[in-house]
Amino acid sequence: LNSPALSNILVIDGMSIGFGEGLVLNSGKMVVPGGCDELIVETTVGAAGESRVTVPVVVENTQPVEGYVISLGHEPGLALDSISTAGTDADAIGIEFAVARTYPTGGTLGVVFDFDPPYGGQVLPVVPGDTNSLAMFTYMHEPFECDGTAGDSREYDLELVDNVFGTPPLANVLVQGGMSVSPTLVNG
Repeated sequence: LNSPALSNILVIDGMSIGFGEGLVLNSGKMVVPGGCDELIVETTVGAAGESRVTVPVVVENTQPVEGYVISLGHEPGLALDSISTAGTDADAIGIEFAVARTYPTGGTLGVVFDFDPPYGGQVLPVVPGDTNSLAMFTYMHEPFECDGTAGDSREYDLELVDNVFGTPPLANVLVQGGMSVSPTLVNG
């Protein structure tokens, strides 16, 4: 490379040692995790007359997941009551660190599977063609008057948002191979 072309050398005690003088060159590789993973807010229909609705957040991951951050916003008319991992695929792996925060218009959840010694290497596995459940966001909605029309309901958008909630602001990420990877965000 370069002009003039450069050779790989080491300088030891003022002497240049290159390939011809016995320097052995070993090639390597770099692996960059793909961005094909999807973080998905499952569209959920609540039961008639219920004021609480629990919405699952799942991941379709192509590599094992060591941890994750979910940052989910909602529109007015909802109140985020709680964020939980209880009963999820992530919970079954054995979460060693989790922090959930609620805000007036959303909430965040940060999870690490293998946080405490002895480090066992637990990760959320890849499930080809399927998803792993990560969290349950439970919302309370304001009551509304039905006008008697069949199918009368309210619909609220839930949006995975980056750099909105938290100090410092959090982004939706998956930790894979020790790196923070931005997944494709699928809102509900």
